[in-house]
Amino acid sequence: MKHLCGFLLAFLLARGNVLWAQINAVEDDFELDDPCNTGEWDCRGSARWIAPDATACDPLTPNTDNMCNLYDPGEGYVRLTSGNPAGGQFGTMFRTEKLLYNNFRMTAVVELRDGSIGRPADGMAIIIVGTPGAPSSACAGGALGAVGYGPYPSLVFEFDNWDCNPPGDNGVGGTGPPDANHVAFVHFPNGTTTCDALPAHAFAHVPFLLNNKEAPPASPNRFLFQVQVKNALVTCDLANDDVGMPKTRMYT
Repeated sequence: MKHLCGFLLAFLLARGNVLWAQINAVEDDFELDDPCNTGEWDCRGSARWIAPDATACDPLTPNTDNMCNLYDPGEGYVRLTSGNPAGGQFGTMFRTEKLLYNNFRMTAVVELRDGSIGRPADGMAIIIVGTPGAPSSACAGGALGAVGYGPYPSLVFEFDNWDCNPPGDNGVGGTGPPDANHVAFVHFPNGTTTCDALPAHAFAHVPFLLNNKEAPPASPNRFLFQVQVKNALVTCDLANDDVGMPKTRMYT
């Protein structure tokens, strides 16, 4: 399986993923080789490559630290967090080659499923950050790997399915019930040095569950995430053929 082509990247049970920089065409194949050991990617925390020939996971108990494969037939992929019920996991994956970016398109296939059924947590984020060296965040857990990279400009694309993020938290204003099913985009020109949640004005509610909250083995739930950046304009479209969500503009 091609897991990255023109920035196509598949995620499963992920809390935080970071792309260091962007060029118009980047191709990576996670099918046969461990990208965490090739020198092209920097994997930290609980991020692990799962080989396509790894022993299949028990479909009834997929949330395990065992290096088993969730797919049948097996696919090579990077698992950022395992969904272990103990929680508190944080995995990041950075491309090590630092590249300039300006106008670009980014496509990712994002899948959040299994895990806790009542209140799955926490979500994940894709970050482009201008650190001088390999990025390292001081924040984990509910921060989704989205903030805490220091005083360096960053673009944050967040997928959040945790219900402790109401409009109005962290003093950013807003009213209404918690939004446990949203995407968000934020540009931090001066970076972030704290572990605050993203501002609520950046939230865009998703009308289909980011995590389908089904008991394992859960049905496929892959969202196609497409971002276009041109000069100062950023747009985001989201679709999910598994649940019948048509391509929808989430924010501009």
